[in-house]
Amino acid sequence: MPGSESSRPCAESAPREAEDRTVLRTIPDTDNGVHIELAFPDGRRTVVHGRTVIGRTTPVQPDVGTSHIQVIDPTRTISKMHLVLDPLPTHGGTWVTDLASTNGTSIIDSNGQIIALTPMSGHWVDATSTLLVGDVDIRLTVTHGNLECST
Repeated sequence: MPGSESSRPCAESAPREAEDRTVLRTIPDTDNGVHIELAFPDGRRTVVHGRTVIGRTTPVQPDVGTSHIQVIDPTRTISKMHLVLDPLPTHGGTWVTDLASTNGTSIIDSNGQIIALTPMSGHWVDATSTLLVGDVDIRLTVTHGNLECST
């Protein structure tokens, strides 16, 4: 991440600015230069390491060892706790599990095929995938140091 070799953005409970669409905080980098980055339609990017829940809200009492990314969703198509990512960046992707969300989660894979996820069942997502979360498209990228592997 620019300006910080040893930190990465992740979720926090309050936006930094009124126009923010994704709420972020900084925590230490632990994956030896291999990162899974999520890009949101509003231009915000965040790097995830370890188990991460994406949803419209963050829990009052978060699970130990789990990060949270709050996505501001005026259309309310994203559930409060919509999906969970279990990344394996050194393997080039992450497991995605829809948490029985109201509007579901789909993946556009590297061949352009759309795959609707079965609730509470994990699916492997590689570095060339896009997550369709309610009405929000989230692009997934795996990077190694300053070298981008895919967008």
